[in-house]
Amino acid sequence: MTTSYRISRRPSACTCARPANPLSDYLDSLRLIGRLEAELVLPGHGEPFHGLPERTDELLAHHQRRLEEIVHLLSRHAGESMTGYAIASRMSWSRRRTWDDLTGFERRMAVSEGLAHIELLHARGQVEKHSADARCAISYRPRCSEVIAQ
Repeated sequence: MTTSYRISRRPSACTCARPANPLSDYLDSLRLIGRLEAELVLPGHGEPFHGLPERTDELLAHHQRRLEEIVHLLSRHAGESMTGYAIASRMSWSRRRTWDDLTGFERRMAVSEGLAHIELLHARGQVEKHSADARCAISYRPRCSEVIAQ
């Protein structure tokens, strides 16, 4: 039997839709498929590869670094409310490209990915979320216990 799993590193969230935590679901899925005894992985995107457990470990570590980056970013701006866009624009996106290099579509995807990470941090109780107005404009700030001393 051949099974193919798409392993993308960019889950996203639409915070104006139903309450969801796509990154949590994605990380749970990575942990599950990382235990499969797959000799060859045939992803929906990219080249076939060997080493499913190693790849899933890489992706889990990547997302842990992203979560830590956001907490660190928010701690540097303690007491300030920041929108998902403001947070995403301050995150690192590539070794080769900066936020300013991203196209409009790529920025939209980056904000969506950033929001997915923020939603997971909120679900874990690591950041506070509040609505600035009725237009689903949401700002984020770290919980007092999460502020990292500089």
